[in-house]
Amino acid sequence: MNEHAYDITIIGAGLAGLTCTAALLPHAKNGLKIALIAPKTAHNDIRTTALNPHSKHLLEDWGIWQAIEPFALPITQIALTDSLRSDVIRMPSLTFNENDSFAPYFYMVENAKLLNALQEYLKDSAIQFINASVETHASETLTLSTDEILTTQFIIAADGFESSTRAYANINITRKNYTESALTCTLSHTKSHHSRAIQHFFETGPLAFLPLQGNRTSIVWSLPHDEANEFCANPETLLNAISKIQSNTFGEFSFETQPIAYPLRTHVAQKFHAQNLALIGDAAHRIHPLAGQGLNQGYKDIEILLAQIFEQNTRKSSENLQKSLQNYTKKRHSEVFLLQQVQTALNGMFLNPSHSHRFIRQIGMNLINAAPPLKKTLMKIGAGR
Repeated sequence: MNEHAYDITIIGAGLAGLTCTAALLPHAKNGLKIALIAPKTAHNDIRTTALNPHSKHLLEDWGIWQAIEPFALPITQIALTDSLRSDVIRMPSLTFNENDSFAPYFYMVENAKLLNALQEYLKDSAIQFINASVETHASETLTLSTDEILTTQFIIAADGFESSTRAYANINITRKNYTESALTCTLSHTKSHHSRAIQHFFETGPLAFLPLQGNRTSIVWSLPHDEANEFCANPETLLNAISKIQSNTFGEFSFETQPIAYPLRTHVAQKFHAQNLALIGDAAHRIHPLAGQGLNQGYKDIEILLAQIFEQNTRKSSENLQKSLQNYTKKRHSEVFLLQQVQTALNGMFLNPSHSHRFIRQIGMNLINAAPPLKKTLMKIGAGR
């Protein structure tokens, strides 16, 4: 068996893992031995990501944004509606326009293009890429599927929702399974979207129209499992339903990618660290996609973790490392847990179709629309500030 030693090892090459690796590249150039372990897989992810301004600033600080910017569309307008699916007219209850000081509100990027940009950025870099999976994990020793043995001082687990690294570390999670699936696909259309995102809150779940480059839009629709699966099995019925809801805005729709439904599940790990290990991204938490905060929270994980590890210079002793990892969990766990609870509550509130609940929601949204300070506060939260 071959044995290799590293200072830092990242496990998982999804969006969080690749971004974390890219953020560590300056340290690799300065002499740290850093490895990324993940089996090579084809990237056929049709989903999209809404990067908030704070994530953009982080990517700029890490030197990565220039590789992503060509594929990112700034969103300068947002419209929110609260209506029944049977309604013929849907007037926006809450709007954010391009004249507000917070525009652009976020940047839409297709996951496949984001992954490819990150891979290209790391190509021929000082990072050691290992095409393998981790078979066994014992403290600082990893045994790989290639029979290699790897020793490492510190592990960053970015291996997703069903993280095996988290399981090896005996970190439990609090999980919630929803009765809805998130149906997503990319549509082409004959009219311009004008960089305007639209989100309808329906009694069956929210439907978001998220603009992409060109006359293209990603939709994400939370629906009961059976209805989402039915739409996937009969895509033309989905196209008819979407056209009835939004045809006046976008013109004629056609599929660029076929619809796929993902069962909605959330979780939060009971802690985000163990001994010489830190969890980031979906390995640590997954929140409801209501406000598109998933990867943005993963980037916050990376920001806080690297600050704790390098600004405190904690790699010199295991005691200091433990203190930094405890601080990382303390800073991130409470914030993620609160965000998950708020989004779960909001989702439940908008799923209630009663007239009294709709009346209260309309009053609330109209008040926010008429009160610039409240809108500014909402935008600060959404921007990650």
